[in-house]
Amino acid sequence: MKKNRNLKTILIAAYLTIPMALGAVPLTVSAAGSNTITINSVTGYTNSEIAAYKIFAGAYDSTNSNLTVTGWGNGISDPTTFIDELKGDSTYGSGSDNLFYGVTSANTDAAAVAVADIVAGFSSDQTNAEVFSKTALRNKATASGILSGNQITSLEDGYYVIQDKGTSSDGNSWSLGLLQIAGGTEITLNPKLGIPSAQKKVKENTQYTDNSGYNDIADYCIGDAVSFKITGTLPDNLTKYDKYYYCLTDTLDAGLDGPTDTDIVVTVGSTTITADGNCRISFDSATHKLKVSFEDIRSAVPGVSSSDKITVTYNAKLNSNAVIGLSGNESTVQLEYSNDPNEAYNPNPSDGTENKPTGKSQTPEDKVVVFTYQLDVTKVDGVTNAGLADAYFTLKNSSTKYATATGGKITGWVDSSASATKFKSGSDGKLNIIGLDDGSYTLDETAAPSGYNLLTSGINVLIDSTTANGDNWNGNAVDALTALKVSVNGNPATDGVLTNGIVSINVKNNKGTTLPTTGGMGTRMFYVLGGVLVIGSGTALVIKKRMDKEDK
Repeated sequence: MKKNRNLKTILIAAYLTIPMALGAVPLTVSAAGSNTITINSVTGYTNSEIAAYKIFAGAYDSTNSNLTVTGWGNGISDPTTFIDELKGDSTYGSGSDNLFYGVTSANTDAAAVAVADIVAGFSSDQTNAEVFSKTALRNKATASGILSGNQITSLEDGYYVIQDKGTSSDGNSWSLGLLQIAGGTEITLNPKLGIPSAQKKVKENTQYTDNSGYNDIADYCIGDAVSFKITGTLPDNLTKYDKYYYCLTDTLDAGLDGPTDTDIVVTVGSTTITADGNCRISFDSATHKLKVSFEDIRSAVPGVSSSDKITVTYNAKLNSNAVIGLSGNESTVQLEYSNDPNEAYNPNPSDGTENKPTGKSQTPEDKVVVFTYQLDVTKVDGVTNAGLADAYFTLKNSSTKYATATGGKITGWVDSSASATKFKSGSDGKLNIIGLDDGSYTLDETAAPSGYNLLTSGINVLIDSTTANGDNWNGNAVDALTALKVSVNGNPATDGVLTNGIVSINVKNNKGTTLPTTGGMGTRMFYVLGGVLVIGSGTALVIKKRMDKEDK
């Protein structure tokens, strides 16, 4: 019986070259018997089902420290089906040129040895070794051992495929591996967690720290277009998958209007993606979900590599349903992706429905938040502080644009004050301007209450928010917006209310005629009038003197 001296090397090489798989330490063989696999760093893998399937049975030779293939292992369900699939795989050639063409009597020990001899020839062909391991797992039977704690115990001598069929609690997944185990030894495996990821950012228009203005947190006016960017990565072991499912789902709060499908820009690496049967790009207004789904990204983007980034950009308008102040207007992205390189699934079914693999995992959600605020203005009597009705104001921003509003909520900005909304104080003197970004504004009074003087200059209002504008927000709204203040005409700021996002100011009006300011034009007019009176008196005196002379 042939010794298959190279088989150990080939199988472990195939195992180690699979990124995201398990790296084995060198095997130390002592004596035949029960073997153990120890897997390090499995915290978080509570839903995993890591199992070992024996492909080939083996006999250990302690003299030569060698494991010889003796027949099929109980991890192969049907050797005939297994060999037929190997013969039908063009990876190994077609027809009589197929590497496994000459293997006959599949259920015999001799057939197992013949297959092992062929696999031993894959010393410089990792592709063949990986395809073989995938085929073995598609034909697997009962596992010889399943992970308990961090060990798989009581394994007989032989050649095994290791696979994780579960879904880990933290979104990680492991892929298959092949290794030899013999001699009553313990092999320690260390997981390599090369998984894809998805990150979402929102562009802040005034406050930011880096990323060209893209942060976790921003604040805007209602009616503004808010820019979002999603960046996804691909796994290190992308090439180990024949087909790779990749689906980004972005969920917006009701305060954000989603984009039209054509306004969503998707790129993979340097390739701009157009929606088709393999890639779906859409926003569902009923569920407020934006979706970019590749049923098989490898066929959708020929030449795609694990280093390519998937980028999704779009604008969403902050609308009249926006939450004012806390808890803000959140949106989240989550990635669903393939986690089983061995699964064969058929993307693009004929009925046009989306097809997903059975083996898939999800990343944790990544969240961003957009805040907006409310300015409450109370018009009061300058002496009594009583509220005054029927005062009218326009609001101008730092770009000299004037606000338009419906029901007090900002709808947009126009160039002319004549086209601007006139905000009117009610019977209690109050008016509300809802949905403002932080920043500088000017209130101009366009009509004063009856009997009161019209303000002759604008009121400068500064709304100042303190937000965490970096990339490491913890997802709690109270840690995103930590302070809100307002100041008027440069005077000391007063606190707003974080929970409802309201900052409040009072505007005073006075009754009666406004007296001239000392040193101003009014004083000069008094001087002129006084001069006229003096001249008039002088004239009267001259006339009187002349009349007295005539009487004499």
